[in-house]
Amino acid sequence: MTRLLSAIALGVLDHGQTMAVAFAAARRQGGVPIERHPAVQSMLADIAAARLQTQQQLQAFWRPLGAIAPAQAVALRLSTSATLVAATNQVMQV
Repeated sequence: MTRLLSAIALGVLDHGQTMAVAFAAARRQGGVPIERHPAVQSMLADIAAARLQTQQQLQAFWRPLGAIAPAQAVALRLSTSATLVAATNQVMQV
């Protein structure tokens, strides 16, 4: 269940990243797209890094459930949860 919830959260982040990148390219401030602003570039980089980190952590769990210790599943949820929440906040800020 934990890996399923983490995978769903990653899917939500994927969609959020797509929306943030599109918005940053379309939104203009001072005549230039906001994607050129260093703060926005930093937020988009944080989102991409969180997505990559979570994907890598989930890949370690694509094996039979009997081969995954409950403590490992809880650790996955705890480590990915904070990362995904922070990245989702960055999506909303963009």
